[in-house]
Amino acid sequence: MNAFIDTNGVLVSFGYMEADNDNEIVEVSDDFSMSPGFAKFNGEWAEYSPPVEYKLINQPIKDELMSAAALATQGMSDAFIAGLLSDLEVVTFKSWAAYKLALSKVDLRAKNPTWPNVPAT
Repeated sequence: MNAFIDTNGVLVSFGYMEADNDNEIVEVSDDFSMSPGFAKFNGEWAEYSPPVEYKLINQPIKDELMSAAALATQGMSDAFIAGLLSDLEVVTFKSWAAYKLALSKVDLRAKNPTWPNVPAT
């Protein structure tokens, strides 16, 4: 089994993986054990910080923002294609379309993703 230690010396993950590009790999002996916040390996206790799945946190935020954007442009797609929108409505529609595209590109795995600015209405 291997342990992965970050630059602060904190155990961030462990398992039978061969490589982890972000952290130092340490081979673990058979005395591996855990308690809340700590793990014992190779005879020593180390602080253990389990990885956070930021996507699970950020996905609902993205979904809410995307729903608000869809509501703001509801019915406008067909009108845009048919050329039925005023000049101001076209600008508004394109702003929201660009916003939705930017939202779709947000890295949800990031701890602090960069969310696009909501278009002015």
